[in-house]
Amino acid sequence: MQMIDIDRIKRAVMMDEKVYAEIASDKEALPQAVVVVVLAMIIGGLSGIILSGGLYLLLVPLLIVTWVIITGIMHIIAKVLGGKADFVSYLKAIGFGQAPGALEVIPYLGLLIGVVWSVAGCVVATKSVHQLSTGKAVVVVFVPVAILAIVLLVVAVLIGIGFGAFYAMEDPMIAGY
Repeated sequence: MQMIDIDRIKRAVMMDEKVYAEIASDKEALPQAVVVVVLAMIIGGLSGIILSGGLYLLLVPLLIVTWVIITGIMHIIAKVLGGKADFVSYLKAIGFGQAPGALEVIPYLGLLIGVVWSVAGCVVATKSVHQLSTGKAVVVVFVPVAILAIVLLVVAVLIGIGFGAFYAMEDPMIAGY
């Protein structure tokens, strides 16, 4: 078994619909998909690894679990919309769809390019593997992304409020000392 298929990764990055169907039907593609996801996370997060002194690497298992959960949510939505694939086949295809996430290593615009390209890869993978229209595939991918964005925004706001409250207690002018 080949641990990583560079040709498949190239084809996935180029949005080749046929490669996603090929990946979904390949019984040995799951370990390859995991490697693609992990490499995309590590390469895309190189600046985070450097700036955190390597602590970013501790997030990799959490990010893999997040990949599985988000794919599960997308899979349920796809099934409701008439999708044909089983979960593991879809998980493999979505894993390869994450390959452009490695572009996040590019300074300034890398994050935007990597995220947009990965989302586009997920739409193509969803369309191909679940045999859905482009419109339905977009819905499948964007509903969980929107939910995740809202959750992250709420968490960021709560953290900001928490820091603001902490700062207010420490500032004698605000706390009334």
